[in-house]
Amino acid sequence: MLPNLNKRKVLIADDSKLVTSTITSILKQSGMDDISYAHKPEEIIRLCEQTQFDLILCDYNFQASLNGFQILEELQYSKLLPAHTTFVFLSGEDNPKIIRSIQDSDADDYFFKPLNFKIFRNRILSAMERRAALLPIYKQLQSLNFSGATEACDALLPLYPEYSIVIKQYRALALVNSKQFFAAQEEYQGLLDDYGFDWVKIALANTLIKSNQLEKAQQVLNSVNDQVENPYYHDEMSKIAVEKDDFTTAIKHLKQSIALVDSGAERELVITNLSLANESYDDAVTYIRRYEEKNAHTFRDEIYTKLNFTRCYLYRALNNPLSNCFESLLSGLNPIISDIHSHPQFKTHALLLSAHISLIRGDLKSATSGIKQALKTNELTHFYDLYHLCVLLERCSLLEEMESVLPLAHSAISDLQHPSIRRSQMHMLKKLKERLLEAQLRVDSIRKQLSEKKSNATLGMTSHFDHYFKLHDLFPHSEKICLAIVKLASLRPFAYHGEYRIFTKLNECDQVVTTAYSREELSTMSYSAMYQSAKDNIRLNS
Repeated sequence: MLPNLNKRKVLIADDSKLVTSTITSILKQSGMDDISYAHKPEEIIRLCEQTQFDLILCDYNFQASLNGFQILEELQYSKLLPAHTTFVFLSGEDNPKIIRSIQDSDADDYFFKPLNFKIFRNRILSAMERRAALLPIYKQLQSLNFSGATEACDALLPLYPEYSIVIKQYRALALVNSKQFFAAQEEYQGLLDDYGFDWVKIALANTLIKSNQLEKAQQVLNSVNDQVENPYYHDEMSKIAVEKDDFTTAIKHLKQSIALVDSGAERELVITNLSLANESYDDAVTYIRRYEEKNAHTFRDEIYTKLNFTRCYLYRALNNPLSNCFESLLSGLNPIISDIHSHPQFKTHALLLSAHISLIRGDLKSATSGIKQALKTNELTHFYDLYHLCVLLERCSLLEEMESVLPLAHSAISDLQHPSIRRSQMHMLKKLKERLLEAQLRVDSIRKQLSEKKSNATLGMTSHFDHYFKLHDLFPHSEKICLAIVKLASLRPFAYHGEYRIFTKLNECDQVVTTAYSREELSTMSYSAMYQSAKDNIRLNS
């Protein structure tokens, strides 16, 4: 039995005064009378800023901007929830989606209204006793001292055999976070052998995936009961699919998981990231919008979320250019873009947004200038900022610069974020690297063929141009390649009988050259006469 219950500080958070009155009566009969009340989410946070509570009883279904899970996340993020605090959810709804969300939160217990006096009282006291007994573990986990948490588990296990499942669960969790995956597997396997719970199977599969034992993880997941209705099964299946580069299947499983559970913000962001890696821009826009809406009143409602929200729309517009639709879209994004421009610390980010917009509009000169200026600042340190820079460098055919930024983007991937988000960022980067390598290999191949043709003067101009056009297909915004094509065409009259629309290609090259170079530079190279000669020299094969 807990001593000094009359000295325990309690917070009852519920928008129903009838509920708070009922709970107050039960708690006072149990000896707890230092009780505070909150009827809105912001009141909970304000009171927790002022007082360290021993027990918080929180309604999950606030008719407000935040639900219970988000309130708990806010308290944890702001470090307003001491390790000794027992946190319990109350809910008037017992549908599976809410139950899963509450279980996801790792609260000490939860109850459905109406409350049974005796059961409620006994379980509240039991939850507080368990929290007090295992406090050394909670303290170490909260301070991210995972080796200390493992030691605390080892010390407490013989003292509290009644909490053995919980202690072993936390021990395995600490081992996973210490990257001691094989030791964690042994812990989970022992729990599985003793109890056979599905949550243990899920945790074991997760650990196997982290150590790249995908086939074993799949075997464990195959034994999960009611797979279709288990969101955590879908989470792990998604991770396996990601590791196999099957992003379509990974996204499908995550969508099923989102449909089954309310809690957690990471799934929407992971789908967004994987969709960008997979170049599925409609999905990226859909899920970054859901992520933004879901977190509109949380600690994630910050300028970086708005920045990524805007970028996803611009990524889609860059790959699906419809000028009329884009200008309409842009008018909707302008308030966010203006807000970003108003923050001095986001000057370089705003510069990239402007460059991105210029690129969509076809203003290559402004786009390239802005991108190069952003590159010179060396002010971009966040992963999503550097990824944005890499995408724009790629689209402007600045591959050497892109190659130099990729390692910086890799270093910017934080180990402190949710593992699924980190993993999705790794795959975003992997796809960028693959595209870069593919482009470099194709360039090398084409240049080799061009070199061989230069050594053989008998080969025709058509073949020569087709190789240059292949380079242009790869790098449509490369001023060097475009200028080389115009120069080649201006040398002498020739007949072209290849598959390309040569005048269209020449016109595209002219647009790039005239936007990339200044008037003085164009005048110095007598570009106008060069371009006219290039057009006049072409004879199409009849």
